[in-house]
Amino acid sequence: MDKENVYRVARKKAAEKDERFSSAEKVAALNYMDKAKVLDVENGKADPDPEFVKWMAQNYEAPELVNYYCTQSCPLGDKKDAIKKGSLEELSWHLLSGLHFLGKIEDKMFDLTKDGKISDAEKNEFLKIIENLKALAATAESLEVWAKREGII
Repeated sequence: MDKENVYRVARKKAAEKDERFSSAEKVAALNYMDKAKVLDVENGKADPDPEFVKWMAQNYEAPELVNYYCTQSCPLGDKKDAIKKGSLEELSWHLLSGLHFLGKIEDKMFDLTKDGKISDAEKNEFLKIIENLKALAATAESLEVWAKREGII
């Protein structure tokens, strides 16, 4: 069986707390949309527009939908890293690991960039640094999503 659509899963979870989200028809009415559009999004037949994603993330209390949209549907975000899911402890461990890496690259980054160029010999090392920084940024975004989900921000 296929994995259930993330937008439908988020709506169903929100419906456990708020009856307004108990059906695609009710969500469509709240958004002045055609029910077929909501069903197409929930069935994976159509991508939602960004404003609908923002609305779902806020109203369903599912901030991870924004990252999902940006990494899976938005042509501008197709290179964006998906957020990491996990407990606060797991996310903190990823963050601390990334920060430890930052301490190790400070001198290396200076050496690589002091002449204002990246040589062919330095390119692979520079790209590794970039990948690690992107992973650290994804961890920071994951912590932000966790905090939003927990009502901290």
